[in-house]
Parts: sequence; C-alpha cells; structure tokens
Amino acid sequence: MALEGEPGIGKTRLLQALRERAERRSLLVFTSSAAEFERAMPFGVWVDALDAFVDSQDLRCYEQVDDVLLHELAAVLPSSAGA
Repeated sequence: MALEGEPGIGKTRLLQALRERAERRSLLVFTSSAAEFERAMPFGVWVDALDAFVDSQDLRCYEQVDDVLLHELAAVLPSSAGA
C-alpha cells in the first residue's frame, strides 16, 4: 500500500486513525518512517518496523526456524542475529 499526497492534506492523521482503530481491535500494529535520503538503505522501512518485534520473540521455539533461516534473517533484521 502506498499513501501519497500533497503536504498537509491529512496523510499522517489518516494513518494515526487507522492505527488507533486496529489497536482497539487488539491487532498488532507495526510502525515505521523513512526520509527521502534513506533510499540507499534497502528495506530500511521494514527493518525499522519489524526489528524490535523480532528481538522480542523467541524464534528458536518455532520448529520451522533453523540456523540457516536465522542466518538469512540476520542479514536483513539485525536483532535476529542474537537468536
């Protein structure tokens, strides 16, 4: 999903309202932000949104997670390197 528009038309407020609605329904909400100068960082928005959550999880408790997957995940999400 992409949300685009002129400055000041309420994009941030719309996203805030959607987040509040989701949280009232006890849904897990991830947030992130990016600036134009961060374009050189691949997946930076995803790392920002997911890294702390991944860090809070015990990934080894899932039978699908093995050392190979953790190694590959650590290349994208730094917090998973400690798992």
